[in-house]
Parts: sequence; structure tokens; C-alpha cells
Amino acid sequence: MGGAQAPAHASDAVAITLQGRIQPACSLAIENSTGEGMELDLGDISLAGHRPFSFQYSCNAGFSVLMTSARGGLAPAPSAAKPPTGFAALAEYDIKLSLPTDGGGAVQMECSSRQIEDRVGACGRASSFGRSAIRKTATATLSWEGDTHDRPRLAGAYSDVLTIRMTPQM
Repeated sequence: MGGAQAPAHASDAVAITLQGRIQPACSLAIENSTGEGMELDLGDISLAGHRPFSFQYSCNAGFSVLMTSARGGLAPAPSAAKPPTGFAALAEYDIKLSLPTDGGGAVQMECSSRQIEDRVGACGRASSFGRSAIRKTATATLSWEGDTHDRPRLAGAYSDVLTIRMTPQM
């Protein structure tokens, strides 16, 4: 009977190198929301005002932020008639956004709705410069001036879609 032969330099241990990876990712969530967005009722925008809001986010790597306005301000429904001469068709607003990062500091942005309309300007772009942000809360404030005496707005519903997109950077 032949038996198993042990190699000349046999050992009772084997070293196995293990490797793994975690993909960079960012996630955003709005409390008390039933989807990927929320609706903010600003009330009577003919009066100057402001409206704070917040959302949760987490990025396991450095990240970039892109903030855009679909219409460049609050505007009547696309089906509404164009306002006659002397009336304003758009109610611009300003937004201040603060995104805290791990290790201190925050990404700060302050833009007008016109500056972030469909990615036309650089104002709505920022970077965390490699800092992650795990389980953080972003704070933001919308503000608007209301009607000016020289350019009032017609009655009706006004809206815009503000989008905040965060993308991990490696």
C-alpha cells in the first residue's frame, strides 16, 4: 500500500490573503417623505419670507454637490397665460445650504435660483475636498423678497423643482 507522501517542507499552517472592497456611495433621505422628494408650501410669495428645511445624507467618501433649479425661480404653471407687460413672470429666490462633513467643517453654498437654473452657472457646484459625511443632516433656507412695487405678479400658483444631487468622488 502506498501512503501519501508529505512535501519536503510541509507546514501545519496556510496563509490566505483576503481582499474586499466597499464601493463609494452617497444617499439622501427626507424624513416624513413618501418618495425621493418633498413639497414645501411657501405660502403667499407676494410677501417677503424665508423657509428653512433639512434632509439627511451619508457619503462614505469625499463627494461633490450639484444644486439645480428647473425654472430659475418660482413660475406659474407652463399652461398659464404669459403675464401682460408690467407684471413679473418669475419669483426668484435664494438658497443657503450647509452640508457638515466628518472631521469638522462643512460644504457651504449660497446661490440665487437664477444662478442654478439648469446647471448654467458654477454657483450650484461644490466639493467636500475628500471629506466623507456619515449620517449627517443638511440644513437649508429658502428666502425671497416678495412683490416689488414696480413689477407685481399675477395671482395663481407658482412652483419650481429644486434638485440637490450628491455624487461620491474617489
